[in-house]
Amino acid sequence: MTRPPAALSPTPRPASPRRQFSPSEVALGAMIVMWAAVFSWLSILRYRAFWTGRFDLGNMVQAVWSTAHGRPLESTDTVGEQIVRLGGHVDPILALRAPVWWVWPSPVMLLTVQAVAVALGALPVFWLARKHLVSERAALGFALAYLLY
Repeated sequence: MTRPPAALSPTPRPASPRRQFSPSEVALGAMIVMWAAVFSWLSILRYRAFWTGRFDLGNMVQAVWSTAHGRPLESTDTVGEQIVRLGGHVDPILALRAPVWWVWPSPVMLLTVQAVAVALGALPVFWLARKHLVSERAALGFALAYLLY
């Protein structure tokens, strides 16, 4: 049997090295997860204790529910009429929550998504501080300050 020319034979690929996370990146991940968990839990407790208002969470829940059921960003105004939420608030990002609503139809989902989104804001703070300060330790400090604020 003849061998194929060397140019046609498959060359083994070197194993791609796994990305190693620095201790600061690991600490940042832990801080983000802890912050999101604590604030999700606190906001859910607040919701279950009826400490959220109709015009806060209730309006947003109705807009997401309506969007998930084919009526984009529809909610009820103060006199009981159905209106499109964009008339008073321009927050079309609520429409992006509709697919998640199909899987987890609960106001708790909105509270959890909000906490996770705010916690993830620590990532760009860390990246920008690391880039401009050239110090992972200082970047971690800025990310912590962001989360504490």
